[in-house]
Amino acid sequence: MERTAKFLADYIIKKGTVEETDRKVYEYGFLVSMELGLFVLFCISMFLYLHMVIEGILFLVFFIPLRSYAGGLHLNRFHSCFILSCLTVGSILIMVKNFCIPITATLPIFGVLVICVYVLYPIDHINRKTDSEENKYFTKRLQRFLIMHLAITAGFAILNYSRYLVLIDITYIVVVITMAIAKCKTCR
Repeated sequence: MERTAKFLADYIIKKGTVEETDRKVYEYGFLVSMELGLFVLFCISMFLYLHMVIEGILFLVFFIPLRSYAGGLHLNRFHSCFILSCLTVGSILIMVKNFCIPITATLPIFGVLVICVYVLYPIDHINRKTDSEENKYFTKRLQRFLIMHLAITAGFAILNYSRYLVLIDITYIVVVITMAIAKCKTCR
């Protein structure tokens, strides 16, 4: 993928679309786009294979903003991250398909997990510390997403969609675990 990113950067530089000084930015952008695209393609394939498209989309709707604004574990290599991410998504969907937890249990679990996310926040990456302005921005965004997640979860509870509530709980469990691991990693 790195070769392809370099090839694409070479191409747009030769075409005169961007300057040579911006090469690294474009190479990185192409690389991240290809990695994300590969992961999304894999996820869609898995959602279709498991006949869990709605659950898969719901997982991404909850997971991506949480992971983006709350932080979590960062692996050093794309391959490691890709494999762990694919295993995580697959495991979550299989658990949702096979677990049945009463709504009366999913709601308190969700409440505790939201508190855990808030208590564990912020997670700084070893290679990139955030300043106070960035932390304020990320905190506001995280709060908005947590409020939206609370509203969606309440709606699912009212509609008695226990399967979706189980999915949300498991998603939050994964986020809390990765946040805790990342917190331990950065404390070293």
